[in-house]
Amino acid sequence: MTRKRVKLANITNDAARKTTYKKRVKGLVKKQNNRVMNQESFPVQWLAKSNERLQKRVMFQHLGRKGLQNLEEDLNELGWLIQQNLKDIGNRIDMLIKTYALWGKYEY
Repeated sequence: MTRKRVKLANITNDAARKTTYKKRVKGLVKKQNNRVMNQESFPVQWLAKSNERLQKRVMFQHLGRKGLQNLEEDLNELGWLIQQNLKDIGNRIDMLIKTYALWGKYEY
């Protein structure tokens, strides 16, 4: 059974309007909190997804070739790239911590 169409109109009763507003806000906040990431977990998740994508790409490239001669070189290069990204993320986190310490919002 389908819902009937609701006629849009201003709610004149103050108490009913405030109650409706609170319910809608509560529902929206509930939905947005499921997708929220903080600055610490985002780079870790992004790096993990990037690592998976690179591994899949390397696998498919090498499966398409006749031989697997360059696989070891590519894996070493991939490892170096991941280490470099981890260093960059660590440097960025340190810079953010120092910035927040200067603003007095974080003790370093």
